[in-house]
Amino acid sequence: MEVIRKIAQGVIGLLSVCVLEAQNINLSLSLEHIIQDIYETALENDRNVDFESLEQDLYALAEAPVNINAATQEDLQRLPFLSDEQIDAILLYVYQHPLHSLYELQLIPCLKSYDIRDMLPFVCVAPVETEGAVYWKEDFQHAKHQLTLRADMRNIERTAYDPYYVSLKYLFDTKHLQLGCSMERDPGEPWWGRKTYGFDFYGGFVQLKNIGSHLDTWIIGDYRASFGQGLVVSSPTYSGGKQVSVVGRKREGISRHHSTQEYNFFRGTAATLHWGDVEMTAFYSTRRVDANRQEDGTFPSMLATGYHRTVAEIRSKQSVWQHTIATHISYRYDRLKVGATLQETLFDATLVPTSMYYNANYFQGRRQFAAGIDYQWSYRRFSVFGELATAQNRRWGIANITGVRITPVSDLTLVALYRFYSPTYDAFQANAFGETSRNNDETGVYMGAEVSLVPKWRFSAYADVFSFRFPKYGIKTPSTGYEAMLQADFTPSEEVQMQWR
Repeated sequence: MEVIRKIAQGVIGLLSVCVLEAQNINLSLSLEHIIQDIYETALENDRNVDFESLEQDLYALAEAPVNINAATQEDLQRLPFLSDEQIDAILLYVYQHPLHSLYELQLIPCLKSYDIRDMLPFVCVAPVETEGAVYWKEDFQHAKHQLTLRADMRNIERTAYDPYYVSLKYLFDTKHLQLGCSMERDPGEPWWGRKTYGFDFYGGFVQLKNIGSHLDTWIIGDYRASFGQGLVVSSPTYSGGKQVSVVGRKREGISRHHSTQEYNFFRGTAATLHWGDVEMTAFYSTRRVDANRQEDGTFPSMLATGYHRTVAEIRSKQSVWQHTIATHISYRYDRLKVGATLQETLFDATLVPTSMYYNANYFQGRRQFAAGIDYQWSYRRFSVFGELATAQNRRWGIANITGVRITPVSDLTLVALYRFYSPTYDAFQANAFGETSRNNDETGVYMGAEVSLVPKWRFSAYADVFSFRFPKYGIKTPSTGYEAMLQADFTPSEEVQMQWR
């Protein structure tokens, strides 16, 4: 039987080479082109994409590709363009017969030529190695150093600011240890003065990975975190917006923040450990945030521009302390994964939003507690996912996301998602699916489909209907709305892609 199995694998590998040549997949397509293509696709669906972080994550992944034969679901979720169905199909294929060549990816039904093209820089095929002791000397001998200096001049003739932008970043990278620092100065910001010491922004981190039998990741410094569907804690690089293939999928866990973006990250320490099927992440963050702090110890909102040029902007720089502590525990049993998130945020000043017609239900106070339970269950071509959360406000608010994904055939995917965010739900660190950037006072139903029955063609469509019980910015009455999209993608070759929507 073993001889027959090896012969069968050899035939599969030979056939996969033939299929590769027939489909004419371009293995030499530049990494820069692929990352740019991923970014443009992301930008069409999510205007809040942090390109710098997305680019760095993908370059880091290309430097240390995922071994398909040893990959976990979490490893493959680092590829933002893969859907859950594609990830499950890859894991099932590898479980049945490990890959001998990347050419075999084309034998996995859910993967199209453009998916494989995007995967190639970030994956590899190698024998599965058992994790042993960490040899730091060998690690440091193979260390990689990266120094990035960016300087440009921006056209701001209408102001009196100098036009020079400067940023400097350094990265030291080994298999188990990464450390980096970043510095940035925007045009018009002073080099020296009140609250300014050279560069306007400084950041850094030290990250340990896969140390010992239980420690997966430990970060000291700047990092991002995301759990469940993002109703309690989420600071992702790329959420995917309403793109059919990735609706309902969030990259979970903690990751380094090696970007010059001055907001939407944590600063402190975070660690992820596992014991069998149980995984636990805990983190603590303390950092100063920009805000217009008043003499009475209140502030109306946090500022996210990152600019500190004028007297008023410099005065608001790092004027409020924000402390955050959180933990997430998950358990995986067969096809079911269940997790729980607890998070508390504390300010050293009182948040009192300026009274406006659209923010009557925004959070007010110094301290907020939020908690959520997330789940995901899949069986063959059917999966259910969601999260139920609550957050402290003047009255406790609740939020819920429930979604279903069905793939009746490999070339057809159907998605339905329902969300409800009560008017009093307003979690600070939330970044979940929704029509507005704030997960507050929204009810909606999303339905989408993606089909690739015709070679070189892909069609996707979605409809999203939503309503708001209270006024929103620019709309002074309760309102309802809808959004619909129909898109066709034609890929005659790996170098040419056409899109209509």
